[in-house]
Amino acid sequence: MSSARRRSAWAGTVAGPIAAAMLVATPALAGTIAPDDTTLITVTSASTDPSTASTHWVEQAYDCNDPDVNAPFLTPDQGFQTGPGVPPLGTGSHVMRTAQFSGDTELFRTAKYDGTYATDIQHLAYSTYTAARSGDAVKQPASLRLSFDTDNDMTNGPEVSLWYEPSLSHPDEVQTGNGSWQSWVTTDPNEQWSIGGGQAPGDLTTLQDWAAANPDARISNTASGSAGGVSFIAGCAGQNQVNGLFAVDGFGIESTADHANAPAASHELNDFEGPFQGVNTSSFRVTTANPHGWTPVAYNTTTFDTTTPRQSDVFGPGNPPAGIGSHKFRADSTTDNQPPDQDVLELYRSTSLDGVKLGDVRNLDYWTYDQPDQGVTGQQPPYLRLSVDSDGDGEGDASLFYEPSINHPSAIADNTWQHWMTGDELWSIGGGESPSDLTTLAGYASHHPKAVVRNASDAIGSGALVIAVGASGANQDQANFYVDNVHERFFNGVGPETDQTFDFEPIVPAPSINVPSVVTGRTNIAITGNTHTNTAAPVALFEKTFGQSSYAKVAETNAAPDGTYAFHRTVTKESSFIVRSYNRTNSVAKTVKVRVALDLALTSPQKGKLFMSVRTSPHAVGETVKFYRLNANGTHTLLATRTTGSHGGAHATISYPSGHRVTVYATVTPPAGNLKGHSAYKSIRVS
Repeated sequence: MSSARRRSAWAGTVAGPIAAAMLVATPALAGTIAPDDTTLITVTSASTDPSTASTHWVEQAYDCNDPDVNAPFLTPDQGFQTGPGVPPLGTGSHVMRTAQFSGDTELFRTAKYDGTYATDIQHLAYSTYTAARSGDAVKQPASLRLSFDTDNDMTNGPEVSLWYEPSLSHPDEVQTGNGSWQSWVTTDPNEQWSIGGGQAPGDLTTLQDWAAANPDARISNTASGSAGGVSFIAGCAGQNQVNGLFAVDGFGIESTADHANAPAASHELNDFEGPFQGVNTSSFRVTTANPHGWTPVAYNTTTFDTTTPRQSDVFGPGNPPAGIGSHKFRADSTTDNQPPDQDVLELYRSTSLDGVKLGDVRNLDYWTYDQPDQGVTGQQPPYLRLSVDSDGDGEGDASLFYEPSINHPSAIADNTWQHWMTGDELWSIGGGESPSDLTTLAGYASHHPKAVVRNASDAIGSGALVIAVGASGANQDQANFYVDNVHERFFNGVGPETDQTFDFEPIVPAPSINVPSVVTGRTNIAITGNTHTNTAAPVALFEKTFGQSSYAKVAETNAAPDGTYAFHRTVTKESSFIVRSYNRTNSVAKTVKVRVALDLALTSPQKGKLFMSVRTSPHAVGETVKFYRLNANGTHTLLATRTTGSHGGAHATISYPSGHRVTVYATVTPPAGNLKGHSAYKSIRVS
């Protein structure tokens, strides 16, 4: 077993002229310049079995004071947990804990990158959190060790180990055990590595210089029973790493495969995560009345004068991916009342990601629809821009651009909805087009561990996330462009992930509604109106009949192309109606009242007898019917009173002078929900 060398104290090791000599810039590591397609790898568990190290991270521990190279491994005191604090990626990290004796050494390691040539390593970064477990305050962060085979046999274990200790390059910056996360890009030109853990200035080098001097060096496992040539180590550093808590997160590695026998290139950012904290899911309908943080702005990229945005929320086009509408941009260099329109940039800005660490943006996808004018071709979809504070100083200082044409040039199509999932795809830094300007969000976060999504202080408008159209010459001109259904998934502090979507929708005008105010008897009425959208809008009819506490949907239809609609409904009692357009906007409520209809019949079946009968509609059961005679002077005389039966009818036979003409009418008391009924006047000569 190779031992973890005791490393120097964290402070005061490199100083004065020696430090100045070693901080001279060195050339970048060799390798092919290509797009940085770094992928975020979420690691939530580890193994204690070294045989799994080629695919897993492995936890190990041993006593570095034991001189026996075959001394047994100890039980590691490590694990994944939420926190501590707010990790640089996600909500958790991997934590190693040391006890109070100086030989206690914890290793968190992997063989996934074994075989990688030192000259192929382009980038290495990680983050640390250090705290004392008891009264000891000063603790060195966990170190990163790379073990190398230098004689090209890859069989007898490594000949050299390089150690990266943050205290070597940053003696005045390392936090003194107060529980703060710090990030280290170990391949920056001035970052110092110690050869074999040595303390003398002659033992210090940059990874670039050492790789150039050892072109055959490859990452190699340390010994039988060990678990890979990449190791995070805590302990075996005297009082600087006893009785401490040492967390690591955000291990980023980028390597090429420029050698014939090299393993595949690695472009990975490892996020060490604790227990799953859940997901908070939200969906927002974005309208001009309720924008949910979205704001349209526009300006001329030559003069920087703001202009009136040519943006709106519209129905369609076609079948949008969410809801009934989308957000529309218009780009048109032929517009007379605008400045040179190919210089106008239309921005739809959102504050939804402001303050989120760039590495914590896990998903960001959206839909687009290009609708060029007749005869116009070659249009590019709307693109995304993320403004970034790359060094965490509170000022936005960089921009990342996602363009579908970079990632999917042959897939772009007009007059159809297309879905772009940007989380693992290439973004351009500052809008650059060369391969070296292209990176993933994870790749940029790996190179800039402090990067936060943040708007520039001099930006026109608020919101670091931008959907943009324009300032692209003929590629975005004389066309309509639409976006919809922006989906974001991200961490923001310790807690559940946030998963949210934004559905861009027009405000649906309230439809009009017309119903008769009063009808008599059981009646089939027409309910008409207009949706005011000039489209075949879906319209639903809701009814609340007397005695009911709420409205119920009773019918659906589509409006005519001019927006008009009609329903037919039979009413028997007072009923209220509303219509709802697009299952979204209600009309006012209108009520129709129903008067009981009385059908009066008179006969004289025998001399001196008058037979009077009524039928009610709707049936009025158990109600009082009164039969009246209309006198010549306009007064009324009650002839009979009866109660309606089970079918809503009533009748009466009375004596009346033979040969006299009589004019009769009837009334009925109304059931609940109806108006009082009154028959027509009827006349008859009594036999």
